Amino acid sequence: MIRSCRWGRRSWCLVNGPDTALIDVAGLSKAIPGGGMALRDASLRIFPGTFTAIVGTSGSGKTTLLSLLGLLDHPTGGQYLFDGVDVAGLDETAHDDLRGQRIGFVFQNSYLMADQTVAENVALPLQVRGVPTDVGDRLVGEALTRVGLDGFQTKRAGELSGGEKQRVAVARAMVGQPDVVLADEPTGALDTVSSQNLVELLRRIADNGTAVVVVTHDPLVAQAADRRIELTDGVTENGLAPPKGRTPSRPSSSMGLSPELDAMLAKLGLAPKPAAAQPVVTQPDAPSEPKARPGGVKTVRWSQELAAAVLAPLGRPLRSGLVLLAYLLGIAALVGAIGLTQSATGQIVTRLTDAASNQIQVTVNDPNDPFITDATRPDGAAARAAKLDGVTLATPVRSYSGQSNPMSRLPGATQTSFGGSIYIVQAAYIASYGYQTAQGDPSLLTNPWSGATAVLGPTAAQDLNVAQVGPGVQIWIGSHPVDVIAILKPTGDTLVDDTVFFSPAVDPYLTNIVESYLLVRTGKGYAEPLAKALPLALAPQNPGSIHVSTTSQLANLQAGINTDLTNLLAILAAVILILSALTAGTTMFLSVQHRAPEIALRRAMGASRASIWRIFTYEGTAIGLAGGALGAVVGTVLVWAVAHHNQWTVCIGTQTVILGLAAGLAAGAIASTIPAIYAARRDPAQILRTV
Repeated sequence: MIRSCRWGRRSWCLVNGPDTALIDVAGLSKAIPGGGMALRDASLRIFPGTFTAIVGTSGSGKTTLLSLLGLLDHPTGGQYLFDGVDVAGLDETAHDDLRGQRIGFVFQNSYLMADQTVAENVALPLQVRGVPTDVGDRLVGEALTRVGLDGFQTKRAGELSGGEKQRVAVARAMVGQPDVVLADEPTGALDTVSSQNLVELLRRIADNGTAVVVVTHDPLVAQAADRRIELTDGVTENGLAPPKGRTPSRPSSSMGLSPELDAMLAKLGLAPKPAAAQPVVTQPDAPSEPKARPGGVKTVRWSQELAAAVLAPLGRPLRSGLVLLAYLLGIAALVGAIGLTQSATGQIVTRLTDAASNQIQVTVNDPNDPFITDATRPDGAAARAAKLDGVTLATPVRSYSGQSNPMSRLPGATQTSFGGSIYIVQAAYIASYGYQTAQGDPSLLTNPWSGATAVLGPTAAQDLNVAQVGPGVQIWIGSHPVDVIAILKPTGDTLVDDTVFFSPAVDPYLTNIVESYLLVRTGKGYAEPLAKALPLALAPQNPGSIHVSTTSQLANLQAGINTDLTNLLAILAAVILILSALTAGTTMFLSVQHRAPEIALRRAMGASRASIWRIFTYEGTAIGLAGGALGAVVGTVLVWAVAHHNQWTVCIGTQTVILGLAAGLAAGAIASTIPAIYAARRDPAQILRTV
C-alpha cells in the first residue's frame, strides 16, 4: 500500500509499502538526438541506507543514467518509480520539487561559486526552496559540522583545497535532508588521501540512512560500496540484486585514513561503532521513513532570488561594469539631451523675448525695393520710421549665406572655409546691440566715402585667417577687395560670432539673398502700438504692402525652435539608449553562457525554469536601474557644465531625472528578456555533460 502526501513547494512525503525500494528503475533508455542510444536497458533498485557504485567504461552511459535518476533529463523509454510513484506521471513543477527536496547532487567539479563564502554555497538548496535565513543558518552550520568543516562558514570558496571543496559540495547536497545523494565521479579530480577521506564521508552518510549512488571509475569507491552495478554499452548488470548485509563498523585502516581524521569524525558523532557491535543489515524491503525536511515560503524564496540577483554582479565586476557603463552612457545622453534642450530653449526664449519687447521687422514684397534697403533716402522707410515717437533706431538689414559667397584673403577665391552669415548693415546696427570691439572701429561701416568695409565676428575672423586689423588688411569677394575695419569680442552667441558685417557698398558683390527688412527698435512699451502704426505711416496710400513681424510671430518661432530641438535631440538620445540596451543585452547573453554551470546547479537543487528567469530578469533590471541612477547624475552634471560654460540658465527638472531612472529600469528589463528566457530554457543535463 502506498500513501502519498501532496507534491508541491511545501514539504511532502511518500511512505512505501513493505516491498517498494526508494528508486526502482526498469528498462530505462535514452536516445541521442541524431541517432544512437546513450542508454539502452538500465534496470536497478536503490534502497535507503545503501552505498551503490555504478561502474563502467567511458561512454557506457553512466552520467546519462545519473541524470535520469536525478530528474535532470527525461528517458526515452522504460519506467522510473521514486518511492513507489511513477515519475513519468509528474509535471515539470513536481519534478523540480522532488529533485529539490529528496535528491542531493555531488559532481566531479564541485561547482562552487568561488566569489561566495562556504556558507553561501552550502545554503543554495535552502535558498532555492525558500527556507528562512535563521533556519538556513542553523542547517548550514550542522551540515558543515557533519563534513568536518565547522568554522569554515566565512571562508571564500575559491580559497579552499580540492578536497575541502568536495566536502563543501557534500554538505550542500546534504543540507536539505535528501533521501538519496547522487555523485558523479566525486573523486575524479582529487589526490589519493582526499579521495579516501571523501569516500569515508559518503560511507558514513549511507550508514546514517541516506542512499548514496556514485558513478565512478575509481576502484577505491567501488571497494567501499555495498553494491557494484556494472554498466556496459548502456545495459546494467546486477542492478536488481539486493544489497548484501553489512556492518557499519569499518576499520579506518581499510580506507587508509589518518588517526587525526578518525578522531575528528568521532567528535562529530560520525565515528565507526565499536567492532563488538552487532551487525546491522539493511533490508531491501524496509519501508522508507519520511524525513523532517525544512519547508520553504514562497515570499522568502522570491526575496532570496532578488537578493541573489542584486548581489551577483558584485562577483563579476568587469562584465557587470561594462553593462552598467552601457546603461550609464545611454541614460546620460537621454537626460543630457533633454536638459540641454530645455536650457538652450530657455536661452532662446530669453533672447527672443528681449528682442520682441523692443524690436519690429518691416518687410515688403520686393526684397530689393530701395524704399526699404536705402537708408539715405529722405522719403525712405528708414527716414519715415525714425520720425515716429518711441523709435530709437530704424536701419535696413540684408542677410546672405556665407556658403554662396566665397571669401578669401586673396583675390579670385572660388572656395571658402567660412560658412557663417553675412549681414549688410549700418554702424548703428552694431552699436544698438552693444557688441564690444576687440580691434578697430566698427563705426566706419557707415563712411562718407561709401567704401566697402567689414566688421568680423571672432569666429569668422579665425575662419578667414584675419588676426588683426590695420591699413591694407582686406578680404576679397571674388575680385572685389573689402577693408577689414574691426574684429568683435566674443558675444556668447555662436551665430553672431560667426558673422561678417559689411557696409552697404558691398551689397552689389553678393548673391542669393536670404532676407531683407527694416529693423525698427523702440523704447520700452512702444513696440505694440508702433507695430500697428507703421504700415499706415510708411505707406499711407497702400498700408497693406507693409508687413510687420511682432511678438506673436517671434513667439511662434520660439515654439517651433523648441519643438525641433526637442525632437532632434530626443531622437539622438533614443538611438544612443537603444544601442546601449543592445550592448547590455549582448553582454548579458554572453554572461548566461559563461554562467551555465550555475544555472545547471540551481536546476539540480530544484530551481524551476521560472526561478532562473526571475533571477536573470531581476539582475538585468537592477543593473539597468543602477545605470539609470548614475546616468541621471552624469547627465545632470553635463547639462550644468555646458550651461555654465555658455552662461545659460540651467533648466532641468525632477521629471527629467525620474525619466532617466524609468528609462534605465525599462531598458534593463527589456535587455534582459532574451538572456533570461535563454537561461531558463537551458538543459541542465546537457550543461553538465559539456562543462
